[in-house]
Amino acid sequence: MRSYPFAMVFVVVRAIVAIPAIARMGELGIATVVWSVIATACFLPSFVIAWQALAATRRAAVKVRAAA
Repeated sequence: MRSYPFAMVFVVVRAIVAIPAIARMGELGIATVVWSVIATACFLPSFVIAWQALAATRRAAVKVRAAA
């Protein structure tokens, strides 16, 4: 699951750079978008995985309480 965001960097950057305001910024805008998307790709999967684990733990706790 952690490699998918890095594979999507190419597509996401192309979609964001197509926004006229970003495109007018030129090379600086493109570099900012690329680095921002790469940084997001680094940390987003960890947050999603942690969120899923937290949700699973809460569901298990609710089931235990309901059974008691």
